[in-house]
Order: sequence, then C-alpha cells, then structure tokens
Amino acid sequence: MEKTVLDILDLYTYDRKLSQELLDNYEKFFDKIRKLKDFYLEDVLKIVPYIEKLKIARMASIDVFHEYKLPNDLVMMIIYLLFRSKLGSFMTINILTQPVIEKINSLFLDVYPKDVPKLIKDGLHIEAKNKPLFDNITRIILYNEEPLEGKDRLSLILFKTDMRYMTATLPYSYILGNVVEDAGKLEFEGEVKDEDLSPFRKALMFCFVFAILIEAENTPTIVKDTNKSENVKINKTEKKITDGWIERTVYINKKYLSSKKNEIHTTLYKDDKVLKKVTVTGFLRNQAYGKNFSLRKYIYIETHPSYRWTTEGDKKITYYLKQD
Repeated sequence: MEKTVLDILDLYTYDRKLSQELLDNYEKFFDKIRKLKDFYLEDVLKIVPYIEKLKIARMASIDVFHEYKLPNDLVMMIIYLLFRSKLGSFMTINILTQPVIEKINSLFLDVYPKDVPKLIKDGLHIEAKNKPLFDNITRIILYNEEPLEGKDRLSLILFKTDMRYMTATLPYSYILGNVVEDAGKLEFEGEVKDEDLSPFRKALMFCFVFAILIEAENTPTIVKDTNKSENVKINKTEKKITDGWIERTVYINKKYLSSKKNEIHTTLYKDDKVLKKVTVTGFLRNQAYGKNFSLRKYIYIETHPSYRWTTEGDKKITYYLKQD
C-alpha cells in the first residue's frame, strides 16, 4: 500500500497529531514565504510558529523525506519549523555589523572555557548585516541537541552566500576545557564525511568568541534591540515574555573605532637596540578572581601602545659544522 504524506511524516514525528500540524503549517505559511520580496532566513523564522515537540527532533532524521521523495518545498517548510523550535519559544536574532565581525575574527582563544557560555546555552542565531561572517558563510545557527548516549551535544547549521546550508554535530566534551589547537583534529558528525570541515571549526570558534566577547568585562560591543514582535511589547509591562522574537544589532563602541595608526618612534640605545612603540591589538584574557582565585572571568583588554627594545639591521649568524 502506497504511503500518504501523513504516513511519511509519521516516520519522522512518530506522532500523527504533530504530523498533521506540520502539514497544516505548510499549507498556511509556505505561500506567504514564497511571496517574500527578498529571501532572508530571519523573515521566515519570524513567520513560522514555535512547536515545542520539535525540540527533540534531529536534522539527520529528515533524510526519510528525501528517501520517500516528498516535495522540496514541504521539506524546507519542516526544516524552517525545526530551526524555529531549536531557537526557543522566545527567539533572539543577532545581527552583526562589519566592525564586530572584524573584531571577532581578530580575536582567538587558547583554551575553550570549561563551561558553556550563557548565550550558547540558549542557542544562537548569528548573521552578518552586510558582508559574510567569514569566507562564504553568512549565517550560523547553533543549538543544543538532546543528549545522545549520555553526552551533551551542539549542532551547527551554516548558511552560505547562495543560501545553501550544511550541518554538523559535536559532543561538548570534545571542546570544553580543551586546547583550541586540538580543534583541528575534531571530527564533526553528520552529513560532512566528504566535505571540508574547516567551515565548522571556524564557526565553532566564531560562536564561542562572540558569546564570550558579549559577556566579557569591558567589552567593546554595544547591543541594541532594533526590532521586536508584538507579543514582546504587550508582555513587557507584565515583565513576562512567553514567546515571540527579538532582533538585536551588535555594534562596536565608537571609542574603539578611533584611528588605529601603528605609530613607531625610535630612539638609539647604548647597545644599538631601538625602542619601538607598537600597538597591541585588543584581546580576551581569562583572568582568575574571587576567594583563592578559584573563579575565572573573561576581560576584554583594549588595544593599547606598548614598547619593545629590538635590534634592527642585519644579524650575524654563525654555523658550526660537526666534524665526524
């Protein structure tokens, strides 16, 4: 007996009521999505509803739709609903201006934090206001999967400039508290076996640096709420937000956008060294504090001038050959 669309959806949801809800949402919203003048993922996510039951769904399970050759637009509608569920009943869209993107890409971590940053615990939707975040990646969705085999996991969805996307997942135990250089050895899981893993490694670092930079003491970032759903405005007086979305634009404080001239002043020193004034680029410091310095916090150290004694000119190097 040939399977109906609902029968195929049941293979994904194991719940006829949920399958019917997915189909109803497709019929209700997809034509509206088609009519969007310009396709932006955040516009779609603002339209589609939050479905609690989809929180435990996995991207990999969608393969069953391709196996049974469901219409592509129906599959996409379900993927939109899945993304929406992963970002929570109250969804935050982070739009990054170019100076913020440049700042994040100039920072680095030696060691991943031992604990998951707060912003990542809640899931992340990051996108560039204009240019890509890095390479050809324009948007990142990071969300937390339900534990698999007792391991907490994160999933990454990367959107390219042509709006194609790719996904991968990784246990948190692979990164938390571990040296970042080892990230080159990370093996992401998912549909990435034959793909270059470097975009996922870069996206992982980008998300962690962003989350830490926003929360860091003395952060150069400014976050402004630039758009909100109506239910947020209604519930604001009650100081209770149940669902909806908020769009936040992230800027760099103007005082950090001052001209960054690498001025170099030289002075002769008695042993022919030269005193150079150089600019140390801003960086994140993981600093101990509290009783017995048992706690740690990230502090953003602003770009600042520093002085170095250096020897200039040709250097004499002597090689000694070992005689057999």
